[in-house]
Amino acid sequence: MNIVRVILLLSIFLSTVVNAQWKGDIPDKWRDSDKWIHLLDKLIETKNYYSAMAASQRILMLFSELSVKEKAYLSIIKITDEGYPFDVRNLYISGDIDPKLGFNIINNYNFYKGYVNLKKGLDKWAEHYFSKVDKERFHKYLFYQAISLYEQNKLYDAIQILKKILRLDLGVEHTAFIKKTARTMARIYFELEDYQIALDIYMNFLLKTNPIKDTDWLETAWTLYHLKYYNRALGMLYNLESETFSEVIHLEKFILRALIYRALCQTELMNGLADSFMERFGYIVEGLKIGKDINSFDGINGLLSEQNQDYFKYSFLHKKLSQEEKNIKQLIDEKTLNIDYDLFSYLILTEKNFLQDSAKMFEEASKTETVKYLVVLYENLRFLKYDVVLEKFNPNTVFMEKETLNLNPEKDEKGLFYFYWPQKKGVFWSDERKYYKTWLNNECRSE
Repeated sequence: MNIVRVILLLSIFLSTVVNAQWKGDIPDKWRDSDKWIHLLDKLIETKNYYSAMAASQRILMLFSELSVKEKAYLSIIKITDEGYPFDVRNLYISGDIDPKLGFNIINNYNFYKGYVNLKKGLDKWAEHYFSKVDKERFHKYLFYQAISLYEQNKLYDAIQILKKILRLDLGVEHTAFIKKTARTMARIYFELEDYQIALDIYMNFLLKTNPIKDTDWLETAWTLYHLKYYNRALGMLYNLESETFSEVIHLEKFILRALIYRALCQTELMNGLADSFMERFGYIVEGLKIGKDINSFDGINGLLSEQNQDYFKYSFLHKKLSQEEKNIKQLIDEKTLNIDYDLFSYLILTEKNFLQDSAKMFEEASKTETVKYLVVLYENLRFLKYDVVLEKFNPNTVFMEKETLNLNPEKDEKGLFYFYWPQKKGVFWSDERKYYKTWLNNECRSE
């Protein structure tokens, strides 16, 4: 049994123990489901959705009344539709209701129950629940079909299903899902190398609707790179330096910048990129060389990679709950919110303790994978410096005529990039004009 499987099994075991602990030790004064429902309603009303999701999960564990469970599921569906960033399908495992009224809850509940049973290999139960879903009009089932087709490499068929979803009359409450659908379509077009279509989706929709997702900037930059709009690709990457996206550091931006500098034979900028990488992360690279413990490195918890999704999830939720705890306290102090604060504090304290303990289980492995990735990235950047120099002597480019620049955006926008930073309250641009312009020459071509 490999270490990853051991960790996952241990996580499930501890989660069960913690959940049992919650159920066993809940004070008698908070065994009243009406108090929990009132708290849940107020959290939803004030848009403290992470706390509301925690309350919904707790209600499902603590109470068996069908009406109470249905209320919890209605809240979970609403929060998910608002853009909750993590998977919620496991919350439907313990569900034991049979909703009769309401298109949204009937289809959501039965879809997730069907999907969970399908993943567990219980095909008959999955078929039972899926039979209650409106397969022609329910957007999540259609999306599931599109992903299934994508996994079978039937990319054009998947696109047709995604287009069908976008033709549905989905309300503004489904904005997050609509964006998810469009983003998936853009990624498939990218995979098909139809970069212009993918770019149109990013530029004309995803980057024009708030809130903007940081990975959309990154994916747009990759699309522009493949279309050889190198300057505009750099502009997209610069958006990731905004404080709005400071929760996650995308190391992938260093790779793309390096590839752009190689394409343009920008040796000085490539050297500067390697230097800036070492200025930011050199203490980790150099520390590993002399045998420092990875736990001695500060500032690596914000590095997101495929290796530390679990740690990121638990630490992210812990941070969001802490922020909402402050929000709720302020609303109560201002006498604009009437809830049982002791019950809310109990919920948040126990939930944050669970999240903190869960994050610690993955922290060591996350840091190990992150520092390994940093070292490999550093070595790649170091060798790319020589690659950029060699590219200047590539016979396929060195004899091409030098480009004629036209910096008038009305005549030639390809040579310009504009970047906009979505702003937090009280955070402003260094340039009040709200845009920057730049142009990098292609140094591969002869003078």
